[in-house]
Amino acid sequence: MQFPIHYRDFILRPEILDDVDELKRFSDQLVDERAMIGRRDKRSKAEWEASVGMAVKAMKTRQAVVIVAEKEKKIVGLSAIFLQAQKMDPIGVLGIMVDRDVRCQGLGRKLMEVIIAWAQDMLLGLECIELGAIADNPPAVALYKQMGFVSVARIPSRLNHFGVYYDEEIMQLWVRPPKSISS
Repeated sequence: MQFPIHYRDFILRPEILDDVDELKRFSDQLVDERAMIGRRDKRSKAEWEASVGMAVKAMKTRQAVVIVAEKEKKIVGLSAIFLQAQKMDPIGVLGIMVDRDVRCQGLGRKLMEVIIAWAQDMLLGLECIELGAIADNPPAVALYKQMGFVSVARIPSRLNHFGVYYDEEIMQLWVRPPKSISS
């Protein structure tokens, strides 16, 4: 895959170590707005340095792919797929975050298209991509279904979002269909 990718007013590219300050700003903004990103607390700069360093290392060893979306040199989107570290399953876990000021402009869909295609090229042994969504977030669940994800489980009251519990919808996209076992 060739980067950077230009999409409308956005530039999509792999995450790099120099992104720490801008990623911290972006994440802090999402925490402040109480976005449903699975995080309620702000990370320190040191935590971001460690996280980005780990992600860059994982990309070099083909265990992860992470892309950012920029608009006017500000990060407004992030998507990642990490291979599960402690399981033998060839499953990558997907996460995505988009700035509220650029939602509903097709950026989430484009981030998913790019991250899925890049993961298929880069991640060793990847067969399935999995994500957990807040079941009561219809726009997100609809997007995931449009992208080919299928709901495989619903876990009641799994996600605590600032004291309110939501069901988690587990969704999967098989990029290399599993071989079935004959009976």
